[in-house]
Amino acid sequence: MATPTATGAGVLLQEAYGRRLGRVPGPALVRALLAAGARDMAGGSDGQGGAIAPAPNPHQGWGAVRLDALIPDRGAEPTVVVRDRG
Repeated sequence: MATPTATGAGVLLQEAYGRRLGRVPGPALVRALLAAGARDMAGGSDGQGGAIAPAPNPHQGWGAVRLDALIPDRGAEPTVVVRDRG
């Protein structure tokens, strides 16, 4: 279920940053934000009796999507500064 989750997260990022910046961020910026904001799941079960290695890897990709790290609450200062060169 990673693909639908990441797709939905990307759409939410485009909407949130579009409202904040006045234009929709490009696909490369959305991908970079998703990767940068991901939570590493290292040490968890890989489903084959082993432990997940640090990200990126074939079991977790870049990690679990974390929108709370990328989209600030209303009125809060953003913790991520972005520059989209379009």
